[in-house]
Amino acid sequence: MRWSLRTAALAGFALLALGAEAAAQGNATPPMPPPRPAALATSPQINPQMPTLPPGVDPMVADFAPDKPEALPPASRAQMHKCGSEWQKMKASGAAADKTWLSFAKVCLVK
Repeated sequence: MRWSLRTAALAGFALLALGAEAAAQGNATPPMPPPRPAALATSPQINPQMPTLPPGVDPMVADFAPDKPEALPPASRAQMHKCGSEWQKMKASGAAADKTWLSFAKVCLVK
């Protein structure tokens, strides 16, 4: 315990001495960065082209997706399992490359 207090006191005195030495040199503020090259002094102004809407279209009315996702038709658990197994087989064989589960399930669950 006594050794750690002695070490801490010595470290504190060393920091105080270094701080006083730096203040005596007048280095209280860091140096300024070098000036910028003339080529970088001015940046080109970029004016992005805003997309134009056809006349009569209100820009504040957006065509957002519905709040609720599309619902699948009601089906029994067995039918859902059958369609799921069929979909997995189609994906494994590559036959479902151009289809989505939602479009497939809408047709399969109605059967």
